[in-house]
Amino acid sequence: MINPTLWAGYGRLRGRFTIIDKEIIMTTTDAPLYGDKTLSEWDRKWEPVPNWQKDYQDDLKYRVGLYRFLENGRILLIGVGTAEHGALAKRISDYRRPSPSGRRCHSGQYIYENRHRLQVEVMVVGDVNNEQAAITARELKPLMIERHKPELNVPADVIAQKIQCLKSSHIASQPSYP
Repeated sequence: MINPTLWAGYGRLRGRFTIIDKEIIMTTTDAPLYGDKTLSEWDRKWEPVPNWQKDYQDDLKYRVGLYRFLENGRILLIGVGTAEHGALAKRISDYRRPSPSGRRCHSGQYIYENRHRLQVEVMVVGDVNNEQAAITARELKPLMIERHKPELNVPADVIAQKIQCLKSSHIASQPSYP
């Protein structure tokens, strides 16, 4: 039988636990856990959001987590949706509808203006009723920004310069017609 005191002691350590033949086997990890996963494990949880430009994402209305905008596979922006009223669905919708909600900054303006050619992915962490999921999502955002270094998650003056460069490169890549 497993000694409950031993189990409680293991519960305070970071690692993975497996019970094999009534023994607790712990595999430690150098990587810290966020919620119940490492940062690398969370990073494999991104899922595409089809038709985000046109449709409100009802299936994400009560889900909290991270979202990211991509252009040709390049990550432009990482954000978090944790609010009770809409959560991830509302945050994504803020960038596609004609209101200032998602476009108070340069990055939001760029995403709105180019929404027809951008992709969105989400990483669902949990439900809006789970406060720990919201805490984990807020904890993951700066870590994912540091890991992926999205171009538009930087201070406003730097963003304005990057948007000018992106617009210039997009215009230069358009075919010229007589």
